[in-house]
Amino acid sequence: PSLVELAQELVLVLDHFKINQLICLGEGLGAKLAARFAMRNPSRCQGVAVIHPTGSTASFMTSFKDKFVNLLSYKSQ
Repeated sequence: PSLVELAQELVLVLDHFKINQLICLGEGLGAKLAARFAMRNPSRCQGVAVIHPTGSTASFMTSFKDKFVNLLSYKSQ
């Protein structure tokens, strides 16, 4: 399914659980979905926070390397 279709499905889920508003959080593809949902349904969103809402995702190795480097820098503090 496309991101537009997924955003529409999210509306159905929220309606089913009687959730009127939410705060959207997302990273990568989730960020794109959160942004699309918020743009199409602004009255349903209290806020939106997105990280890396890019068209392409990092490879597994790039993502692993970034997390490993961040862990090492955190431990050295």
